[in-house]
Amino acid sequence: VTLQGLTITGGRTANDAGIRAETPSVLTIEGCVIENNHATTTTGGIYAGNRLTMRNTTVRDNTSPAAAGGLFLRGNGPHLIENSRFENNSAGDADVTADSGGAITADISTNPLVIRDTEFIGNSATGRGGAISILNFTVAVDGCLFEGNFSPRGGAVWVSDGDAFRASNSIFANNDASAFGGVVYNEQVFDAVNCTFVGNTDGSDNDSFEGVRVDSQTYLMNCIVVNPGPGSHGGAGIFSPRYTIVPEGGAMPDSNGNFDADPMFVDASAGDYRLMPGSPAIDSGDSLGNSGVTAISVLGLLEDFDDNVRNLDDQSTPNTGVAAWELNIDMGAFEFQPNNAGPGCSIADVAAPFGVLNFFDVAAYIAEFNAGCP
Repeated sequence: VTLQGLTITGGRTANDAGIRAETPSVLTIEGCVIENNHATTTTGGIYAGNRLTMRNTTVRDNTSPAAAGGLFLRGNGPHLIENSRFENNSAGDADVTADSGGAITADISTNPLVIRDTEFIGNSATGRGGAISILNFTVAVDGCLFEGNFSPRGGAVWVSDGDAFRASNSIFANNDASAFGGVVYNEQVFDAVNCTFVGNTDGSDNDSFEGVRVDSQTYLMNCIVVNPGPGSHGGAGIFSPRYTIVPEGGAMPDSNGNFDADPMFVDASAGDYRLMPGSPAIDSGDSLGNSGVTAISVLGLLEDFDDNVRNLDDQSTPNTGVAAWELNIDMGAFEFQPNNAGPGCSIADVAAPFGVLNFFDVAAYIAEFNAGCP
């Protein structure tokens, strides 16, 4: 089933007020607006029971008194969301676990939900996960913006026991939890590479990341964390930042490359988290590192939040991180774009077929080298 160029609005029913796609449907939504649909039991906007592909679609102002204000995903997938926007969706009417996922509730079983270049703005849940609640398996986001989302536990994200949330090149700004975890209420794995976290708060101690279980794991690699409080992580479990600006850091990089400093954003008050010249985040990341239990590879991040090339060398800034071919990736969601930049270079897998290092990669590398890439 393909829905294209439609506005779905005004739906009112017990479950799945806007769209319901039962198993084994394969649902594609392109260029649509799903708005002002209201359930009296669960799922305000869209229910996809098997497989969903969504592109260039806005999901806004949908409500559910339980889970999934905007979208409820189930089934084997794979599910893919690209270039879309979830705004002002709300879930729940009580502070209970079931009232979760203001924008998305993901209860998937086999393939991860992949979300790219998508915005989550002003969504809320009365229980957990203002933007996304993960009830099963894995959600992976790249180039996404989470801003102004709210829930008592996990202003932006709730990760339930046994599940994982993995983020790259993404921004988490001004999300709020009245109880715990301005960004995430994490019961298992939260893994972020080259992400920017700014102004996220919770009601206990202004932490961005809340570990819930002793086996919960929060990994940060090449990130920037600017918190209103003196720390960024609370609760239980493992907190493992590497090559990250973080409030827990000192004035100088520790053995894991972490330190605390003003990242020198262009205009944080206006939501511009690009780096100014001279920022300590420039050329300070680990270009060769892996993060998390399933190893998100930094080498795989070829572009930043703005789709600009990564590992773009600022020749006036010393490389203080871990270099790849004499080039250092920056910290945060944005790669600084200097006027004196040397070319951005990738050391492997730079030509199709991807996933294989072969003659085509070598030829592409030689071409970049002859163009001036160190």
